[in-house]
Amino acid sequence: MSSNKIKPKDIIEARKKYPLGQLFVLSNDFKGKKKDARSFYLPISMKTASGKEEKINLSYAGVVITSNAKLPSTVKLEECSALSVSFRYLTEKDFENTDYYKLPEINPVKSSGAKKSTKEIDDETTTNIEKRDKKIKELIRLNNELCEALDIINEEYVYHAKNIINSKTRPDFIKAIFDKKAHSEINTMKQTSRKPTTEEKNNNVETDENGKIPIPIPIFRLNIKVNKDNNYKLGTAMYKDGVKTSEHRYIVYDARHSSVNEGKSAIAKVSEKINGKPTSVDLNVKNAKNFITYMSLTAGTVPFDSIIFSAKGISLAHNFSILSVAPHKPMKQELISPEDTAIMNEYAVENDDIICADEPESPSMKKPVNKNLTKNKQINPDEITDEEQPILDEPQEEEEKPKSKSKPKVKPQVKQTVKEPEPEPDQEADDDNEDDQGDDNEDDQGDDNEDEKESKEEKKVKSIPTNKSKK
Repeated sequence: MSSNKIKPKDIIEARKKYPLGQLFVLSNDFKGKKKDARSFYLPISMKTASGKEEKINLSYAGVVITSNAKLPSTVKLEECSALSVSFRYLTEKDFENTDYYKLPEINPVKSSGAKKSTKEIDDETTTNIEKRDKKIKELIRLNNELCEALDIINEEYVYHAKNIINSKTRPDFIKAIFDKKAHSEINTMKQTSRKPTTEEKNNNVETDENGKIPIPIPIFRLNIKVNKDNNYKLGTAMYKDGVKTSEHRYIVYDARHSSVNEGKSAIAKVSEKINGKPTSVDLNVKNAKNFITYMSLTAGTVPFDSIIFSAKGISLAHNFSILSVAPHKPMKQELISPEDTAIMNEYAVENDDIICADEPESPSMKKPVNKNLTKNKQINPDEITDEEQPILDEPQEEEEKPKSKSKPKVKPQVKQTVKEPEPEPDQEADDDNEDDQGDDNEDDQGDDNEDEKESKEEKKVKSIPTNKSKK
């Protein structure tokens, strides 16, 4: 059996030949049988369309992620072993208001110095539109091809997980895992439903048999390992002769600078102010979302090498061994349309008093209300960057800016596109099957409660030490 990388199209082609239950090849031997083992895992491989048995090292390139890197909502910071990023099927509409959709500016002057005619400018614009549309169609194809491959892998995994649960011949040492119902729960990387919001519960919105609301487009989540022993950096510890060392193996790379230093891959870093000076630091659970952002272009390799059995249930290993990212600039969510904003400005009452809901207003504190409508007064709408848009549209969260007396307007930001190379991985520690979070079925509700959860996690993360030395 070789360890060649498998492309999404290879998975799709193999499925055409092998029906459900016949794509995976399961090992006859469970691993991790030691008494002190926290989990057991069953190695798996797959059959290709040519009939060869291959390890499932899924490798892809040119795919846009549909979330930033974030801590799963069901996992506490101190228990964090990985961050997740999301993928889903995309359409052309998803690329609007992004840099992928933006047309380059046209120079109205020729290289000779003569001014371009209107027809020449129109022709150049038409050419740019055609190039843009072709590029977006290719991005959609690559993205949806990966999602289809992930769907096939997930479907095959669930089939075998159910068979193992129902099998009467499973090994004795693994039976103890199924003593409790929760231990037999099948966690997946695919999300097809979500928990209802409080408002939806109050309105008796229809749910499925599990009390959840189906989502129109499934979400696939892949994990990026976190090294808890090294300041919660993204990556894993290195091992030597089976012993964990202090050396760190990086997983995330910056696709924009992959050609720097004689072609060596550039480790992803972000700039933070340390002692008042901008300093380049490694990615960790606190700052990763500032680099791995919503709509970033990525390439990566994910080994689906085993089915894991633990007290947290059954799961499929789905951690990146390497991830190359061309970051997309943060995108802001427009809370209300310009037309609605104009209506609000038209009929707003001028009153800048801060309302305190904790105490009743004293009669002596009451002020006369100005009943005159102010057509010229602009409302200052909050420009909120929402990290949890409904279902999966998750733009990057920005730090809150101090309010001023000026009247900002909500404007979506545009993003940057870059070519995506695929760097070579360093030697990887063999610990991908440890500390399985069992969070694969987390619910992405996209409600206001997620913002509160995010702010609480931010406070916790602030305690994580950062590397103050510039590397």
